Amino acid sequence: MTHVHLLIDTNSNYNRLGLAKELGINKKAITYLEKVKNASDVANYVTKDFWKRTSSYDIRFN
Repeated sequence: MTHVHLLIDTNSNYNRLGLAKELGINKKAITYLEKVKNASDVANYVTKDFWKRTSSYDIRFN
């Protein structure tokens, strides 16, 4: 089983259903969705496991 930490830079408002549709996944797979309050704290949390051997990541900038 895997899970994803995802940061989205957008001017849109997302809810679980809208995000699930865009990602092509079941909305039940999205258990936590919140607007970022502190970008530095969130970035540290999302990237904390980058260098572990069990991690894989795909960084995309559009």
